[in-house]
Amino acid sequence: MAEIFENDLKLHIKSNEYSNLYFIYGNEPYLKEFYAGKIIEKSVRKDFAMFNLHVFDGDNLSLNDVASCCESLPMMDEHDCIVVKDYKFDKASESNKTQIEECERRNLFYVFFR
Repeated sequence: MAEIFENDLKLHIKSNEYSNLYFIYGNEPYLKEFYAGKIIEKSVRKDFAMFNLHVFDGDNLSLNDVASCCESLPMMDEHDCIVVKDYKFDKASESNKTQIEECERRNLFYVFFR
């Protein structure tokens, strides 16, 4: 997984060319929310968000729930988007990290931010 910085992320958003997985972190809560919101806004149509946008709280996260979202296909849209807020990725087990990093489905975006 390549590391990109804010300028690269801005280019991804501007060009509508996204990676499948983003970990958004840093010291600025506003910027983390802003960029996660931009990815969500561009990847999921508002009228189908109830079907294609899945938001989880990292403190109470079950990777089984995330995995079930991964298995479903987007409904009447191009993409699914899974958002996990406040996931402590640095404290996750190696198997959990591997499971998250190996998701390669092209019509799925993961956005983790802390």
